[in-house]
Amino acid sequence: MVETLSKLSELLEAMISEDQVYDRVLELLAMLFGAERGAIFLWDAQSDSLKVAKTYPRSFRKDQLTLGEAKELSQSSALTAMEDGEVIFTFTALTDERFAKRQSVVLNRIQTLLCAPLRVGGEVIGAIYLDSRKIENWFEEPDRPYFSVVSSLVSTAIEKSRECQELHERVELLKKGCSEELIGNSEAMVALYSQVKRVAPTNATVLILGESGTGKDLLAKSIHALSPRRDKPFVVVDCGALPETLLESELFGYKKGAFTGAFADKPGLFKEADGGTVFMDEITSASLSVQSKLLRTLQDGEIRRLGENKPRKVNVRLICATNADLKEEVKGKRFRRDLFYRLKVVTLKIPPLRERGGDILLLAEHFRKDYAAKYDKPVRGFTREAKKALLKSSWEGNVRELQHAVERAVIISRDHYLNLNDLEIPALLPKDRSLYRETLETERRKLVEKALGESKGNVSRAAAIIGVDRMQLHRLMQRYGLQTTMHKGRPKMKA
Repeated sequence: MVETLSKLSELLEAMISEDQVYDRVLELLAMLFGAERGAIFLWDAQSDSLKVAKTYPRSFRKDQLTLGEAKELSQSSALTAMEDGEVIFTFTALTDERFAKRQSVVLNRIQTLLCAPLRVGGEVIGAIYLDSRKIENWFEEPDRPYFSVVSSLVSTAIEKSRECQELHERVELLKKGCSEELIGNSEAMVALYSQVKRVAPTNATVLILGESGTGKDLLAKSIHALSPRRDKPFVVVDCGALPETLLESELFGYKKGAFTGAFADKPGLFKEADGGTVFMDEITSASLSVQSKLLRTLQDGEIRRLGENKPRKVNVRLICATNADLKEEVKGKRFRRDLFYRLKVVTLKIPPLRERGGDILLLAEHFRKDYAAKYDKPVRGFTREAKKALLKSSWEGNVRELQHAVERAVIISRDHYLNLNDLEIPALLPKDRSLYRETLETERRKLVEKALGESKGNVSRAAAIIGVDRMQLHRLMQRYGLQTTMHKGRPKMKA
């Protein structure tokens, strides 16, 4: 019996699907204890009753689990086992005073039955039921503890399968809410998805930590997309890109005439995001003065515009991000200690790409498909050597560096598969890079010329086609000595 239980444990450990667990368990138990029939009952909270989840043999229809009123017996024994929390069984149901008076036992000549509760997470969720109409005394009193062990093994297997299913649902939900670049099946990312799933529905302030290029902005978008605020504004503030005075006025707004150049009232980004989410990237770049006002907004739910004494109520969720060590910033008195503790209600850390080895090829394939379609290149994948190179790189620039490397490779590639020469990975580049650089510049110029042609010289539209902003396109045009003039509705290139 001990050896059989050990084998049962191994089988259940390998099963992921809950339905698979039910099928295998009933089959094994029927063989182990000589049962004629069996069933898994689960409690349905919605209908406040027991439901048949699985039967043995499978040929039984659920409404023909037992003949006549025997189904009532099954439910009553299951309920008794669930209420008492113990294994119940009878050697001879026909003479057992607990069951002998039941019409179903008499009519169906049920000789023996056995039932045990199932527990998941400390809660009784149902019961295992076995019976026989043919054999009397097909188990003995010493078998009781073994069946108790079996029910514990089955309960553990069910709990495991439910946890796996829940985790799968979390990942799928997060993938729907996340930008496509925030993808990965590594253990570190799955753990992060799980954290986000719990945090997103709340109003808690979130602090996102991570190196540059890990996707902190994408994670913030995901939290907003999975929150009850998803239909409200998501406002992004790059604290590092704005000087102190401008950052303050952008965040909190100003009144007309508050300073030179304030020709009209400005509500401010916090007011514009009312009901939604404000994401402040590189929060450590904010001055102590801005930090002080931000703390007051978090505490009171109010903002005060520049040049105005009247506070205004705002309802926003704040998500902040930084790649700096905030504890060191606090120690150096560059960041307010009270704001630090206010922000770190929930802290999420995005792992660097070098700690997500299993995700590198997954991400590379995603970018390869994206850019192959964007640049209309027949690139189908990576060579074996290229894949090895991708996995060897330390990716100091994280996902952003990988993305740019694949984009460049797709642009310059002349083959169906990206190879080592296509990938601009510093440690793996060929010694003679002159031809490589020349090819890259030639392809970039062609891309710019093509975009300008398709847009009929409209720089804004051409920039959108390439996927850069207007200023970046102007710099590329300047580098390649290109300018456009309109000639009968068509752009004319000048070099």
